[in-house]
This record gives sequence, C-alpha cells and structure tokens, in this order.
Amino acid sequence: MKKIFMVSMVLIVMVIGLMFGNNVYAATSGPKMAEARVEVTSNKEILQVGETFEVSLVLSELVYAENGQVTSYVDNIAKVEGYITYNKECLELINSTLSAGGASDSKFTVTDISKKKGDVLATFTFKVRNSIPETETSTQAISFEHIIVADSTGDSTVVELGNKNYARIVILPTVSDVIITPREATIEVGEKAILTADVKPDGVANKNVKWISSNDSIATVENGIVTGIKEGNVTITAITESGNKRAEAKITVKKSQNSNPTDDTKKDDNKQDDSKKDDNTTVNVTGVKVTPINSKIVVGKSVTLIATISPENATNKNLKWVSSDEKIATVTQNGVVTGVSEGNADIVITTEEGGFEAKCTVRVDGIDARGIERVGDKTVTMGLNQTRQLQVKITPSDTTNKNVQWTSSNNSVATVDSNGVVTSKNSGSTIITATTHNGLKTEFFIEVETPVTNITLNSNEINLNPGGTFKLDATVNPSNASNKNIKWISANESIATVDQSGNVTADVAGTTYISAVSADGKVIATCTVNVSKPVVTKPAKVKIKSAKKKGKKVTLKWKKISDAAGYVVYMKTNSGKFKAVKTVKKAKTVKAVISLKKGNKYSFKIRAYKLDEETNVYGAYSKIKKVKM
Repeated sequence: MKKIFMVSMVLIVMVIGLMFGNNVYAATSGPKMAEARVEVTSNKEILQVGETFEVSLVLSELVYAENGQVTSYVDNIAKVEGYITYNKECLELINSTLSAGGASDSKFTVTDISKKKGDVLATFTFKVRNSIPETETSTQAISFEHIIVADSTGDSTVVELGNKNYARIVILPTVSDVIITPREATIEVGEKAILTADVKPDGVANKNVKWISSNDSIATVENGIVTGIKEGNVTITAITESGNKRAEAKITVKKSQNSNPTDDTKKDDNKQDDSKKDDNTTVNVTGVKVTPINSKIVVGKSVTLIATISPENATNKNLKWVSSDEKIATVTQNGVVTGVSEGNADIVITTEEGGFEAKCTVRVDGIDARGIERVGDKTVTMGLNQTRQLQVKITPSDTTNKNVQWTSSNNSVATVDSNGVVTSKNSGSTIITATTHNGLKTEFFIEVETPVTNITLNSNEINLNPGGTFKLDATVNPSNASNKNIKWISANESIATVDQSGNVTADVAGTTYISAVSADGKVIATCTVNVSKPVVTKPAKVKIKSAKKKGKKVTLKWKKISDAAGYVVYMKTNSGKFKAVKTVKKAKTVKAVISLKKGNKYSFKIRAYKLDEETNVYGAYSKIKKVKM
C-alpha cells in the first residue's frame, strides 16, 4: 500500500507541474463563460519630443470555462472595449476612431481584430507634444481600465489586468542651447585652437554638432579644431543636429612672429648672414602657450591639446605634460587628455629649456543615464517573508554614474534595500521604484500573497462500491489566504474520478487517492478511496416447467430467474453421470432442444449462474426430469 501511495503522489506532482506550468487562466466554478488575459506593450520606451510610438493590447490567453474547467479555446473574438488614460498635455492620441470619454480618459471600441493567442487586439498611436518642458526628462504612463472582451456569441468577460494595465515611456529633453568654449581666441598662422561645444541640457539624446567657418581662407575648422591659414578675422559656428541651435566663436588669426625678419635684423644683414652660415647657433626658448586654455570632455573621451613654443625656430622644443590629478584626467606626452572620472584637473606643460609653463584647465563630466529598464517581469508575486532580487539596466552601457535609488511605496507590505533586494512583510501590493541619479525611473509591482498553509478534507478515507459517489469538501487555511482555489486530482481515474467540485465517482474495484491541491501547487490534502469488489449472490433454484419429446429431440422449458446471466443444462442416461450438454444465455423464458437416441432413458437437471469478475456463481440444481425416448 505504501508503494502505491508513493507512486500515486509522484503522479499527482507531475500533473500539478503540467497544470501550473502551462499558466492556463482557469475559471472559477460557475456557468460557462469566456475568460481572457491581456498584456500591454509599447514598441518604444525612450522618446524625444515630436516622436510617435505605439501601445498595444495583446491577447495572451482567451478560453471558455465551465464549472471551473477549461473546455475550449476561443477563436471568434468580436469586440474589445475599455478606457485608456494618459496625460493629454504631454501626449497626443492620433487614433481617429477613438471617442472621448472625459477630460483625461478616452473610451475605445475595436471590432476589426485578430482572433488568436498572441495577436494584437488594439493599437494606439501617440505623438509626444512639443508643449512639454523641453529641458527635463519626463516619465509618462498610459493606463488601461475596464477592458471587456466579447466573442461573436455575445459572451463577454471583464479582463482583470491588475498591475499590468499600463505602458511606461521616458521622454528625453530636447536641445535648448549650445555653448562654445572659448568664445574668443587669437592664434597665429599655422597654429591651432580647440573649441568645445556643450549641448544643453545634459540629458539630450543627440549632442552632435556641425562646425562651420565663415571664411575657410582665413581659418578652417574640423571637429572643433581651428587652424589659422592667413591673417584676418573669422567666425566659427557650431550648429546642433537636433534642434538647430547655434553658437559662435570669434577667431583672430595673426601673422607668425617668426615669418618675417625683425627691424633689428634688417639693419644688420651681415649678422643675419653670419647666423645662417653657422649651423651650430642655438635659438633659446622664450615661452610656451597651450590651446585651448580651458576644455571640457566626458569620462572615457579624449581631447588633444596644442602646445606652441616661442620662438617657432627654438632649438629645444622638448616638453613635459603633467596632470594635476590623474584620477580625474590623464595626459600623454603628445598632449592627448583622457577623462577618467568627474571633476577638474589642470594639464601643465613645461618646456625642458627654461622651464616655461602653460596650463589648460580640463573639466571632466560624467556620461548621464538616458534610460533605465526593468530586467524581468513588471509584476512580481511573492509569498510572506520572502526575498527577491530586482535588477535594472542603465543605458547607455558606459553611463558614468549607475547608482540607483530603490524605494517602496508601501513598506508595510514590502521593503527594498539599496541593492534592490525586496523583502515581503505582509499581504498586499506595493510599487518598487528604481531611480537614476538624474531622475529616470522604472517600476516593479510587487504582489505579496498570503499563502495557503493547510488544507483539510471532510474525510480522509472513503469506501465505495462501483458506481458509488461521495462529495469531498476542502477547507483552506488560513481563512484570509490570497488564493483559495482548489484543484482536484485523482491518482488513478480508472478506479475513481473527481470533478472540480469534489464529487468522487467510483468505477472499478481498487484503491486510489483523491487530492485537493492549492493554486500554487505547494499544499496537498489526500483522501484514500477504496472501491470494493461487489459481492455476487447465488441465483435462485431453477424450476423446470416441462420436458417434452418429439422424435429424437427433447424440449425443456423452465421459469426465468430475473438476475441470472444464463443457465446450464445437465443430462445423463440411466447408467451414466450428469454432464453439461448446453449453456443458454437468454433473458426470457427459454427452451433447450436436445437430440437423443430412441429407446434410451434420460435424466435432466438445470442450474442458473451469475457473472463474477473471475468466475461464475452458480445456483442450486433443479429437480430432475426424466424422459424415455
């Protein structure tokens, strides 16, 4: 018996795994109706002003259920309707078929829809309005309520979306300004100046700019690096790719100090000639400068500084490049500065000869987060006193500050620590919000359920005959359990079956187990069902009514026995023993015809029988009837 029980429990567990693994949205006990599960999805999560995006209602499950059991999958959806809520000051719903339902609500009805699991029931197209604050990151939610799905027969069901009834998007700020540093600069012919363009605000998606020189014959510009061509004044313009914002810098190009001889050398031609002839003449360094004197980069990016030694023909042009704080910015001996972390650092250039110095102050900014996404499902279901690790993804991947602040909207239900570990406290729901350092957010919905701890049955063992029935009742504890639904399972349905109301029906002899299983499959109560083999009583004694001969045959007639399955006729001669000569299987008054030899004497007797699983059960023999042929 123990082996049978263990095998049966294994079968029960396997069945439970199949049931709950398929995530079927089963109905509760009741009349036949359609039941649906719908998910809300968005084709974009991060947008800019003026962009459009789509929010869809996707059918994940739609079934017919009767008395708590799925009977068939629905494939004839006719209509979906409900209400959609969104911020009309920020978003514009551009679906022309939707009718307004209030100041912030819109009612929709969709009849031209798909009919299969995974199909889109309705799609809503939105445009981000230009009227939102352009300098701030905005998080918006599009919510759905009172969704009803109806089929062509008229059956309908209200879809319980719960905390899965919304799509959330993040709207990045637009370009508001661009600032060039420095605004003015003076260079010599052949020298370079480095300009930087700071696109505002920091959180914009596209910070690319186009550089233009007002006169390429005086100075050219490429990626912010200005090169002096000839004397004159020129305007360098930076234009943002996004928003078409502009900023200008004034550049003055002077003649190189060493391009023409000085007045003194003009007066002393012989001295000039002598210096040209002396290849060993040393030209001393008189100074050094760096361009630009201020620069701004982001972590991980680089900028090349230009050092200019005076005079241009100085003999020793060796330089030493040093960063005041290599934890913020490093510099190579070629003047390439790379941002390491946020902060300010001075890049000091020193000439080997004379020890002349120049300095560029570099500001290193971090790479701001532009998006934050959930890793995993929106809704997380937990039991009491459990922990769950939540995770988010910060974009771009090289964001400098990936710190996230975690908060719970209801600490009495669940708390969350600084690492995103949620601890459930009491039954209910709460929203766990993850916020980046620059205010971007995403949310998890936590549902804390009161688990079923015990199931008791009104009987732990029942004895039935084949065809017998018994009503099992299950009591779920605690009384405030979140989900008190019960699944009824028979370990061997060939012996006894059970419906989802707990009605047990015996079939054939044997022992099986009927289990009441909690909705989460973790708690089981079992009742042993013994189906007994029926006791077959002997049929009554047969009474022979007549034995008549005709020619070589004898016809026997006897009175029917109501519960007999058949009759056996026995015969012997005067000198022999009784032997079975014929079996009759008729439900009415019957006769048996026996061919015999003329001149002999024969004796007859009959007995009835009933059917048993293994053998026949016979009644008593009738009185003997004798016939002389």
